[in-house]
Amino acid sequence: MKNQRMNKIRQYYDGISKGYDELYGEEQLKKVKFIVEEFKEVLEQKKKILDAGAGTGILNSFLKNKDLISLDISPKMLEKNKNDKKIIGSITKMPFKNKEFDLVFCITVLQDLNENEIEKAIKEIKRTSKNAIISFLKKSSKKETIIKFLKKFAKIEKIVELEKDIVLFATL
Repeated sequence: MKNQRMNKIRQYYDGISKGYDELYGEEQLKKVKFIVEEFKEVLEQKKKILDAGAGTGILNSFLKNKDLISLDISPKMLEKNKNDKKIIGSITKMPFKNKEFDLVFCITVLQDLNENEIEKAIKEIKRTSKNAIISFLKKSSKKETIIKFLKKFAKIEKIVELEKDIVLFATL
């Protein structure tokens, strides 16, 4: 069952990959610019960063001086991602060592998952990193679930509300 759900997510993003940046690029770019500026001091201290749910790689140009790895479940989204270090994989079972990263970005990903997958994803973020910057849609029906698991597995240091999103920084 879980593989079917993740396959559906992969198929969905594979299907919209060609037009993703046209559909969501401007909105995502605006969000990423804000996040990078808002958390500039945090980013200055971090060297090895994972972009979990990297998609087409909107974050790449903002982190050129970092060791950035892009992870996404959709091969077709990653084809459009210009980062040299790309891995096809699921945020619920990431192929990385414990505490391998200084920071994980997880931008507008968790709301696509069900409750069990959200818990697994947050546990995986905690396992693989010391810190995380996570965003999700304010209007998401998963908002309370995401916050519940973040409070259970992390210390939320800062929350910022944007027009459509909630962005937070957590230590793990």
